[in-house]
Amino acid sequence: MILKPDGGELYVLSPESHGLQAINTGTHEVGDYVVLGSAPTRAALLGDTGTLFISDAVAGTVAQLDIVNRRLSRDGPVPAGQSPGALCFDPGEKPRLLLVLSEASGYLSVVRISSDRATALLTMIPVARAHERS
Repeated sequence: MILKPDGGELYVLSPESHGLQAINTGTHEVGDYVVLGSAPTRAALLGDTGTLFISDAVAGTVAQLDIVNRRLSRDGPVPAGQSPGALCFDPGEKPRLLLVLSEASGYLSVVRISSDRATALLTMIPVARAHERS
């Protein structure tokens, strides 16, 4: 679950139904539902841009959702390794970097973000010992 910075909406990922629900925190009502992909599992919000980055464990990608307009990026998802899961931003970099843990392979995918969208997979760094990777 991700809470919008102003507290007005709560975003809930639903891998089983392939999407995201936006819940109005003032009324406790489900406002919108957006279909995202095969199995959206984790998300990170870039608050100053209103972009939600969502990992898809089945597709092996990260997609970008404009939370204001409820639209996926036209550029399509960015590859992020096998079973991408946990996401976080590197706050010290410009352009920003999105770090994505590929849970099945033991790699950390580094994705460049430019103008609030993921533009390219820069590299994949092994974070598990070779005998631990599948």
